Formats: sequence, structure tokens, C-alpha cells
Amino acid sequence: THHEALLSQAASAHNLSGSLTAVRGGLNDLDSSLDKLRLKIRVPYQSLRAHVSRLQKLQQASDVLRRTSRFVILARRLQLQMAAIASTPNGESVKSLKVDNTDVMALSTSGDSEDEKERTIAKAALSIAELVSLLDGVDNGKSIGNLSRNGEIVKDSAMRVADND
Repeated sequence: THHEALLSQAASAHNLSGSLTAVRGGLNDLDSSLDKLRLKIRVPYQSLRAHVSRLQKLQQASDVLRRTSRFVILARRLQLQMAAIASTPNGESVKSLKVDNTDVMALSTSGDSEDEKERTIAKAALSIAELVSLLDGVDNGKSIGNLSRNGEIVKDSAMRVADND
């Protein structure tokens, strides 16, 4: 009786061994399918992540260029305004002209020289305020070489405008 029970268990173990082999094969197929699926997801994700990073860097560079361009325009305008204020003797006034969409100050003689000078000082103060806002807007206090060098011009001009008030 033991002999038949042992033979029966051996036959069951052999059947289970066959089933286990089939299950292992299925698991191996599942693992390979999972690896393929990971590749189909991971590779595009990593590529997308790299493109997003590149886009962020390009946007930062674009912002820096935009700010720098605006700063240069404002600095030139301020230099012209300061030159007009400094070279305005009594009896002459400062007239604002538009040249290539940029305000340019020109001297002319008229009786309203003080009013024109005050307007020029006010325009210079607005230019200074916009320049200061551009300088303050630089990310994390990092200074952009050209902006920080010209920052001294802005401070000097601001002091000169304040002295003329």
C-alpha cells in the first residue's frame, strides 16, 4: 500500500514538475514582455525629459537676451537724456524727438526751458526706474556681466537726476 501511494505521489510530482516548467516559461515570457514595455516607455520619457530641460534652458537664455536688449536700449536713452540735461544752459530747452522708435533729446531755444528740463529729468527718472527693475529682476541675484557693469551708470545717473530736482 505504501508502494502504490509512493508511486502515486511520484506521478503527481512529475505532473507538478511539468506544470512548474510551463509556469516558469510563462513567467519568462512575461518578464521579456515587461522589459520591452519598459523600453517603450522609458526611452521616450527620457528623451522627453531631455527636450524639456533643453527648452527650459532656451527659455532662460531668451529671457536673458530680452532683458539685456531692453537694458542696452534704456541705457543708451538714459545717456542721451543725461547728456541733454547736462548740456542745457539757461535759455535753451530740451526737445524730445523720435528716431527709430527711440526717444532722442535735442536742444532748442525757447522760453519754457525749465519745463522741458523738468520733463527730461522725469523721463530720465523713468528710464532709471525701468533699468533698476531690470537689474532687480535678474534670477537669484546672479549678475549678468553687461547689466552689472552698466549698473554703475544707472546709479550715477540716478544720483545726478536727484541732484537736479
